[in-house]
Amino acid sequence: MVLDNDDKPSAVEAYDSYFAQKRGSIGSFWFITSTKGHCCYENLAYGVATDDVDDYVRILETTSIEALERFFFATISIFKSSV
Repeated sequence: MVLDNDDKPSAVEAYDSYFAQKRGSIGSFWFITSTKGHCCYENLAYGVATDDVDDYVRILETTSIEALERFFFATISIFKSSV
């Protein structure tokens, strides 16, 4: 997921490191991290099925489903007290 303008992690990144950007062995950021976040946004914003998103974003369907589940759990855990 993309960091905020002040380079602080988002609430979801702070809650679950699965969405935090990580550096690879050569020092560059892993592309798959931002892809997981994009996959969740596509599912939620456009109501697209996970099968369609994994073809479009080019990740495995299981990764797409896992990212969506983890995003839901993180969002519920973070914001359940504010409702």
